[in-house]
Amino acid sequence: MSEKRLVRIYIGGQVTPTLARMLVERIKAIHGALDDYWSAPPQDVDQLVAYAVKEKWIGLRHEDWLQAFEELEEWCQEERIPYDEHLPPFGELPGVIAYYRPPEIRASRNCDFYGNPIVSWEEIRKVLQLMRLRKTRAARLGLEDLLGKDVDELPPFRMRP
Repeated sequence: MSEKRLVRIYIGGQVTPTLARMLVERIKAIHGALDDYWSAPPQDVDQLVAYAVKEKWIGLRHEDWLQAFEELEEWCQEERIPYDEHLPPFGELPGVIAYYRPPEIRASRNCDFYGNPIVSWEEIRKVLQLMRLRKTRAARLGLEDLLGKDVDELPPFRMRP
C-alpha cells in the first residue's frame, strides 16, 4: 500500500495581522506539495484574506498524509486557531474527520469520503433495543456515546483589527 493519503485542513477563526503574516509564510513553505486549491501561494495577507472572504475558510490539501500538516496543526493549536482536518477513507482504513476548537476541544469521528459520520448497524440495533425497552434516557446516552458530542461549526476565517 502506498504511503500517500489525501488530507485536507480548513482553518477558521479570527487572527491578528501578525498571525495572518505567519500563516502566509507557513502556506508558502508547504506550497510545493499543495493541490489545486492554490495556483500560487498567497504572497501577502491581502491575498489570503481575499481567498478567505470568497471561500469562508482557508482550505488546504496535501497528498502526503504522514507529515502533511503536522507543524501547521501544532502551530494552530499553539495560537488557538480553530481548524477541521479531513482524511477520506484509504484502502481498508476508515475516513477520519478531526475538529479542533480552542482552548482544548479536539474531537474526531470516522467518516465517509464526504465527511459524513459512519455508524455501524450493530451499534444502532443496540440503541433501538434500549428504546424498545423504554429506556429512553439510556438510549439517548447510547446515541451520544455512539455519535459523540456536537462540535461547533468552524468559524469563518477573518482578520481582527
